[in-house]
Amino acid sequence: MPRLIADRPAFSRSAPARSATVRLIMGLSLCLGALLAWILLMGHTPGEDPKPALNTQRAGLDVQRTDLNAFPGGPEPGSSIRRAAPLSCLSYAPYRRTGDAPWHADRPIRPEQIRADLTLLQPLTRCIRTYGVEHGLDAVPAIARELGFRVKLGVWIGGDAVGNERHLERAIALARDYRDVVDLLIVGNEVLLRGELSPQGLVRLLDKARSANVAPVAYAEVWEFWQRHAEILRGHVDVVAVHVLPYWEDEPVGVERAVEHVQAVLRTMNDVFAPLPVWLAETGWPSAGRQRGSAVPGIREQTRFMRAWLEVAPPDYNLIEAFDQPWKRDLEGAMGGHWGILDAQGQSKVSWQGPLAPNVDAAALINALLGGLVGGGVLGAFMARGRGAQSATPSAWIAVGLLAGACLGPLVVLQIEMIALWGRSAMELTLGSLYALLGLATTLMALAFALSGQHRHRLVIGIGVLLALTVAQALTLVLDGRYRPLIWPILIAPALGLLLAWASRMRGREHGAEAYGAEGHGAEAYGAEGHGAEAYGAEGHGAEGHGAEAYGAEAYGAEGRGADLRRTGRAMPFRPELGAVLILLLAGGLAVCAVTLVTIEGLHNTQAVQAGLAWVLLAVGSTLAQRAMNRDAIHAHQETSHQPVIHAQPPSGA
Repeated sequence: MPRLIADRPAFSRSAPARSATVRLIMGLSLCLGALLAWILLMGHTPGEDPKPALNTQRAGLDVQRTDLNAFPGGPEPGSSIRRAAPLSCLSYAPYRRTGDAPWHADRPIRPEQIRADLTLLQPLTRCIRTYGVEHGLDAVPAIARELGFRVKLGVWIGGDAVGNERHLERAIALARDYRDVVDLLIVGNEVLLRGELSPQGLVRLLDKARSANVAPVAYAEVWEFWQRHAEILRGHVDVVAVHVLPYWEDEPVGVERAVEHVQAVLRTMNDVFAPLPVWLAETGWPSAGRQRGSAVPGIREQTRFMRAWLEVAPPDYNLIEAFDQPWKRDLEGAMGGHWGILDAQGQSKVSWQGPLAPNVDAAALINALLGGLVGGGVLGAFMARGRGAQSATPSAWIAVGLLAGACLGPLVVLQIEMIALWGRSAMELTLGSLYALLGLATTLMALAFALSGQHRHRLVIGIGVLLALTVAQALTLVLDGRYRPLIWPILIAPALGLLLAWASRMRGREHGAEAYGAEGHGAEAYGAEGHGAEAYGAEGHGAEGHGAEAYGAEAYGAEGRGADLRRTGRAMPFRPELGAVLILLLAGGLAVCAVTLVTIEGLHNTQAVQAGLAWVLLAVGSTLAQRAMNRDAIHAHQETSHQPVIHAQPPSGA
């Protein structure tokens, strides 16, 4: 039986592998530095602000101490507040607890809850505006009388004609019984904007309310619709109640110009409707949600708006609103539920004195960075002990794990906050979490591929699914993004991971190809040394010497090299995977969506720019990483076609 002796190429990957690892570590270090700079910049509180503090005298406060950071939760011990309610009026709805909503007729609001809410509002105002009299809200006037509040009593008007009549009759009766409390009857709220009633149908209800002669009658609507229907409505109300919300304008107004915008609209409305009195029935600013144009929601911006407004506010106005209303997220996205001066737990969000708090909690993100550092180091050590140790040194795995974990920690925290803010149901929270986990898994696979070349096929699947879901989300934002989030944190991680994978693997492969060719292990070298089919035949190594037993499945099958490859002596042609084409198409679509989004929102919308940049980076990273994986597959195929040549030698002594 002849012995089989293998001639193996002397090529070693150690040098290019070390070079790729160094590049990967350098790239992660740059990403970490950029992330740290962003955290420190966004979490920094400037020393000065155009409206650094409220002028307490002009706002109606006379205090011995200027430290009012605890206000409006209540005056600090030792302070003397002669006018303890500086806000003219606040919109009030009691649906601030989990599960509460105005459409839950089977869950009426208890009087004890209303009393507790109004007690919390006493340091803020002595006036509330309501929006309905159903679901237990008809108890508001009695409790308001008890606690010393005035009431702008609202009647909810919609598309139900029978319900409209019932609500109006009940409101008229309450206004008659509590004339000392109810100083305005507001029939309808933005019903023309919603398109649920015609102007003529609204006029009929307004006339009925006025004929009862129990209180002045108003209709509350956004100012543009008041202008549009001025001639129809002006003769049927005693007060023109207008809503001016700079954030929700068709052309959103940034917080730095918001107060001026409100004042300008009020001047215009007074000119249009004189001599009717014009009452500002709603104005305010959201503390959370997505950016619209230059209008950025946030606690910092809400505080800035409130301080600036109280400097110039007229004697009678209404702010929206007293408490955050979680149920409004179902109708208006995350920002709909965050207009309150107090949050849903009754805690103050607005501070009237002191520096403006940043919207980004830098300390929490730094802690997340440190936590990611520890977690990444542990994961890197685990990989170093496993299969990864075959392709990279333990120190390389640990270094990459530390840096990657430090980068991922803050991004994961930002994404969790976004999921909690926008998730309106268990299903949405679950889907958002799965999407975030997919982005995280794709990032880790990209880094593993960059370091070792492993997980190539899994990475293709991860990229494809992530791109498909992101393109679907991007299309909804481009087509109808008014109430949808601009997601970017969890996409930055896989985008940068894929770019680093491409940079590491492509350079490593170039070095590998050069070394392989230099040592004479290319196809030409094999032919020149007589290892081609003709040379084997000439030297007598034909079918008898190297037949099926030597070159067939028994010799090479165990290593996964089919009989066809060795019988022909030629490499099978490499065929690009279908996944590569799909990834290219999805990446192109995502890039188009990114450009469209930024064009629609404008460059001044930083959240849209962040989302668009994340989409572009993900599209480019996916395309380049797919190219690197294709190159990897081609090189692996070429190496397979140049496996060690097996020579048959007769037994010694033959």
